[in-house]
Amino acid sequence: MICRPSCARGTATLGESSEEIEPTLDRLLGALGARLAEDGGATLESWRARDALYGREITWATGGAASHPWRGRAEGIDGTGRLVVTLADGARTALDAGEVHLQAIG
Repeated sequence: MICRPSCARGTATLGESSEEIEPTLDRLLGALGARLAEDGGATLESWRARDALYGREITWATGGAASHPWRGRAEGIDGTGRLVVTLADGARTALDAGEVHLQAIG
């Protein structure tokens, strides 16, 4: 079944009744506009305060399928928005894009 906008109206409710969708989207767009108008430093601090990776063991790959995975501990977000990672040997690197995977504890 292909769902066109008319059939999505009844299901794409963001958990709200259909009468609440427009006000919910208005609040969301207002919050986004306020965030975009903020000083970059304030946005970065808010991002750092919500960093769910901080202190977690992660892995990532830097190339194609033949690339071996790297491991390290996420140590926060630098001044340009990159994820800072401490490697096993104590060296640090910063990841500016890509996909990381959380490691199991224990």
